[in-house]
Amino acid sequence: MKLLKVVIPTREFEAAIAFYRDVLGLPLVGAGWCEMSAGNANIAIQLAREGSDFAPTGHGIYLDLSESRLEQIKQRPQDAGVAIAKEWKDERGHFLEIADPDGNLIELVE
Repeated sequence: MKLLKVVIPTREFEAAIAFYRDVLGLPLVGAGWCEMSAGNANIAIQLAREGSDFAPTGHGIYLDLSESRLEQIKQRPQDAGVAIAKEWKDERGHFLEIADPDGNLIELVE
């Protein structure tokens, strides 16, 4: 079995695209549908329609993304006005936790 993509619902389509593209630095894949490459799988952003069961809750998605240059890129979220919720280092590595525009948590790990 192989993960192909994770689809994240959003109420703020353009803000979500800007966050994943500009703050996280994920490259866009294709056109007309917002999908970004995250290594071996893709992250797709889908506009949540009113009344849809597939809607953002702000606590249903938690992404772990590996980043080999965490110290170098950790200023990027702050420059975009995204608060770093938590940062820590332990024997497993360096961790940074931020939230996307819908409140979904992203943990960057080096």
